[in-house]
Parts: sequence; C-alpha cells; structure tokens
Amino acid sequence: MCRIGGAHAWTVLFMAAVATSRTATPLGDFYHAIIGPRRKSCWYPCFQTHHIVRRHVINGLFVFNRCKSFRRKKPRGIDRIASSILKDGTEFEPGLIPEGWHYYDHWHLDWDGIGDFNSKIRLITIEAHMKVFSAVAEQSSVLNSPFQLFISLARRDAGQDAIYLHTPNPNSAFPAEFDDVEWGVPELEEQLSKFLPQYQFVAGRRDFNYVAFAKGLGAPLSASIGA
Repeated sequence: MCRIGGAHAWTVLFMAAVATSRTATPLGDFYHAIIGPRRKSCWYPCFQTHHIVRRHVINGLFVFNRCKSFRRKKPRGIDRIASSILKDGTEFEPGLIPEGWHYYDHWHLDWDGIGDFNSKIRLITIEAHMKVFSAVAEQSSVLNSPFQLFISLARRDAGQDAIYLHTPNPNSAFPAEFDDVEWGVPELEEQLSKFLPQYQFVAGRRDFNYVAFAKGLGAPLSASIGA
C-alpha cells in the first residue's frame, strides 16, 4: 500500500515536458486502447514541448504519448511479468480492520507500467487490479464506517493504475465528490463487469485518468448518480 501523491520519476519528467499545454497530447478513448484491433505508432514533432513525441494510434485515436527523451525499453519477459502481476492480484489480502480510517489509501500492482506496451498486457494488469477490488469489497463489511471504493485507470501511465479506499478521516471531506468527472463510459463499464459480473459499474473520464465504482458498494463518487 502507498499513500496518494507518489509518482514514478519518469512520469514526473514527462508531465513536466508537456506542462506548457494540456492539449499538446490529444488522447482517445481508453477502451479503444484496450481492445482496438488496429494499432500503429510513429514519431511526430510536438511544437509545444519541442520534443519528438511517439503517438500510439489505435483506430485513428491518439491514446497515449511519450517524449522520445524519456522513452523506455520494453522489458524482457513481459508476459512473465504480467502473469506475476495477475498472481499478486489473485493472492492479495487487504487486511482491513474495524478501527482507524483511510485517506485515499490505494494499491498499485503494475509498478513498472508494463500495461503501456500493448493492449493485451493492459487487460491483464487491469484484471489483476479488479481482483484487488474484489478482495477489498469482500472485506469491507468489517469496517465500522462508510467508505468509497473505486478503481483509477491512468490514460498515460499504467503504473499509476490503482484501487482506492476512502473513509471519513481528519484530512479531507467524506464522501469525496468527483465534480470534474464526465460520467458515462459504457465500454469501460462493460469491460469491468466482465471481470466482476456481480457488480454494476459506473465509469467516468477525467483529463488524465478514468475512475469507476460499483453501484451499491459503499458511497458513490457522485451524489447525482446515487448508490
């Protein structure tokens, strides 16, 4: 478990490179990044950052971009690493206790961001996170307080994917309201329900990530949607 605010060094460098314009790197629908049948990539000049940017194109949509200066090499044995991540998700034990509080506590599995390299791997890492979601949901009955449980899927860095647990705490308001989310991503909701068919998911998009929660499981992320 780690606290909110952590980031990979290369991610910080990349975000700094594109900070001059939030629209410098157009992004497509995350779901197409997962299942798009056609994929290609090429190098384009980014005039806002003066770097060469690799734009991965799926179904004609820019889904994520990388500055060439910070490009990572594909790790060896990526399928083995993905299998290990899935195993970690399957064996995950949240260890929740009745006492205490949770301030956006969250769990990452794909620390190296291997889900960025292809859609097949990204699906495996998302499935692993959904197993963590399921484990936390099953233990949530031991909590003596209301809670919010949701998944965050990054649009640029799979290493930032995480499962979040939030309860009343002295540091922030509860329930958390996600006012900047555009709710309604049926493709992603359908995909998450394939992993956990016992839940009805509500998904939304933000500038840099997607968030989703299960109806009837804890407090919703938006009062307008309801539990």
